[in-house]
Amino acid sequence: ILFEVNGPEDIMKGFVGKKGSSINRLQEQAGFGCHIQVKPALVPGGPQRIQIQGPLEAARRGLALVKQRKQELEGYKSFDNLQRTLNLKAAASAVEATIRAKDFVNQATTLASALKNKHSPPAPPEEGPRPPPPKVSPRRSHESQQLEAALIHGLAAQGPDKPLLEPR
Repeated sequence: ILFEVNGPEDIMKGFVGKKGSSINRLQEQAGFGCHIQVKPALVPGGPQRIQIQGPLEAARRGLALVKQRKQELEGYKSFDNLQRTLNLKAAASAVEATIRAKDFVNQATTLASALKNKHSPPAPPEEGPRPPPPKVSPRRSHESQQLEAALIHGLAAQGPDKPLLEPR
């Protein structure tokens, strides 16, 4: 009795196993006289063929085992693709966070430049008492103290979603 199952080329390496270990295990599980082998595709780029030969019952068990193993390998392939997709999405999120951080640094640099040149950005409208400026270490320059206070005040006044400075 001869059965034949087609399978994509990219799972055949896992189907055969190292030195034929996977196929040998399937043949042993199928029973005496079952022989399983992978044949090349009939057309270039087409699916490869898995042939199962042997006495009727052993060949039927072999066929069931081959189909089960093929499904497992195709499932692993789908899982790998899912994992690659998730890794790409995580990388895209990291890039987006980096871009946001760079935008914030650019805004802070612009504010620092404005403070250095004695040009301060327009004050936000008053909405009640302002919090006192944070205490800063006396070792830092007066300009860096002003920058830090302006950044903190700007963040508190503008809210988390608004830029500290409007683009010129």
